[in-house]
Amino acid sequence: MTAADLFTHNRIILGMIIGLGMTRILMTFAYVIQNPQRKNRSSLHLLWMGSIALELIIWWWWQLSLRYLPTWSFELVFFVTGYALTIFMTAIMLAPDKMPEGESYADFFMRRRHWFFGFLGATLVFDSLDTVMRIFILGEPLDWNLFIQVPIGLPLCILGWYSSSRIIQHVLVGGHIIYQLHILTYFSLNLD
Repeated sequence: MTAADLFTHNRIILGMIIGLGMTRILMTFAYVIQNPQRKNRSSLHLLWMGSIALELIIWWWWQLSLRYLPTWSFELVFFVTGYALTIFMTAIMLAPDKMPEGESYADFFMRRRHWFFGFLGATLVFDSLDTVMRIFILGEPLDWNLFIQVPIGLPLCILGWYSSSRIIQHVLVGGHIIYQLHILTYFSLNLD
């Protein structure tokens, strides 16, 4: 089996994991739109859902470069799958199966923010390790974002974990979206 065959094989499971995360986010967006009479909408929750939906898309796009790997190992598959799982878990912290009666999405997020920011922080660590792997295995150039994401991102995740201030939470999601838009400037639509 060639590396290209293994990439295709692995991409199926990764697509399922990321697709499940996107499905949960989109279903929650749809529920909010379909039930405008409910007083449970929250700008904080909607912004984080939009940001994590974008994160899922960015991750999927970025992983396309793995098709250039000359070989695949079980450890690499395990690593990339773990990375996908942390993003999925971040998404489902925003998109519950069932909301507790009388609880708004903002309340739900604030009560579970520890899990959300824990998974988001784990995603940052996975992303940094993924970037280092790409530098050494694929020969990609060193990206200065590596020195921003973890040294700044992890303390901000810790702040989000501990802070119950909705103002701080709005600032954090705003900063995350700005960083994501900055990251999008690195992408090209040319896949060759």
